[in-house]
Amino acid sequence: MSLKTSMPCPACPPSKCPPLSSFASTPASPAPATKNKSGFDEIHSRAYSKVKQRLMDMSGWTKHVFDKGTLESWERGDGGLEDSDRLLVAKYYYAANSVFEFGLGESTKIAAHINVPFYKGMDTDATWVGIARDNAPDHFRFEFGDIGTTIAWGNPATPFLPKAPIDYTIQPLSSEPEPFDIYMVDGRYRVASALASFLHALSKGMARDEIRVFIHDYTERPHYHKIEQWTERVEVSRLLVVLKLKAGTTEDQLVEAWESFVTTDYS
Repeated sequence: MSLKTSMPCPACPPSKCPPLSSFASTPASPAPATKNKSGFDEIHSRAYSKVKQRLMDMSGWTKHVFDKGTLESWERGDGGLEDSDRLLVAKYYYAANSVFEFGLGESTKIAAHINVPFYKGMDTDATWVGIARDNAPDHFRFEFGDIGTTIAWGNPATPFLPKAPIDYTIQPLSSEPEPFDIYMVDGRYRVASALASFLHALSKGMARDEIRVFIHDYTERPHYHKIEQWTERVEVSRLLVVLKLKAGTTEDQLVEAWESFVTTDYS
């Protein structure tokens, strides 16, 4: 059936209705132009590409084995790792190309020994951040997480300051455009930091089954186990657990859980 260009529109008087041919000849509106990234995004991209260069060119890269033989001469720290923990960390760090750490300690030293290609870590103690930096390879990157004045073991003197959630659990990851192979959670706000780690990896396109998050002191702090509503254990050592997401866990669930833990548990 063909339309006659002189057929009037039922909603218009015949003398006022334009012929259909006039609509056919009207050019379509151009699609809105895609906005280019901002200048700030551009310099971030350029700076990040320089940092990432070591990982982009792995030829000639040397990793150092950390095994039971290494432990014979290893200078053990007093930050709470047992030998089974050290070996578990070393196994995952050796296989990884990128590691992020909430809280710096002996695991940072293990990462430095192995020579992890792409590393970033943070802590609430600025002095401790400086010590870790001075004893790590030059390509390791560190941040200070400002949660206010701290006391022993980097605990906040005033818990739950409004700046703590963003300065500790979000800001250190927000400048990272790619996921990390391993996220190590020590330090403060551990459950919230673990949840933020899963959310960061998901937001950067990592396959949910591949995300691995460590939590230190897990076996001795049952209140951390609430995170298993959304995660499940992959491996456990004396004090560490390696977690992955449960099938069916949604980002909305992780966000709501983060909101709850970051305002109620800084341990």
